[in-house]
Amino acid sequence: DLRAGSVLACLLFFSLPNILLGMVSPYATKLKIESIEKSGRVIGNLYAISTLGSIIGTFFAGFFLIPNLGNTNILYFLSFVLVMAAIICSIKNFRFFKILILLIIVMAILVNIFEANIKYNQGIIDIDSYYNRIIIKSSFDGATGRPIKVLSTDPFGYQSAIFTDQDDDL
Repeated sequence: DLRAGSVLACLLFFSLPNILLGMVSPYATKLKIESIEKSGRVIGNLYAISTLGSIIGTFFAGFFLIPNLGNTNILYFLSFVLVMAAIICSIKNFRFFKILILLIIVMAILVNIFEANIKYNQGIIDIDSYYNRIIIKSSFDGATGRPIKVLSTDPFGYQSAIFTDQDDDL
């Protein structure tokens, strides 16, 4: 069943990351509590910051990130930021390493922008629509060797193509 398979796949892929991300707030609370008398204030402040971040993140993602960067780039960026944040938090009193990691983050962002420009200059159009990722590029027909312009919505093949040399045959 397609629905059961989808639920099972979501559970398989997202359970562990969600469990690990769900451990952040309780662990941060444990690290911040210095005495039992201040525990209520510490927990309240941490959850207030978390809620404020969730609200800002929701609006920022919906109105800026998704329309301007696309889902794929956001996924890569957030994965990279989480890894770098973990490394930064694990290094103590090494200012040089923290600056180095910040430079690596900036370089990764610049490489991503540079890669997008290269794709554009090669005639590859890479779009994140509301429903999926769309890639339009030039290629050659396997049977005839004629040049074609293809549309692909997954990495496994072409969904449609048009000849670009003589006529507009699909």
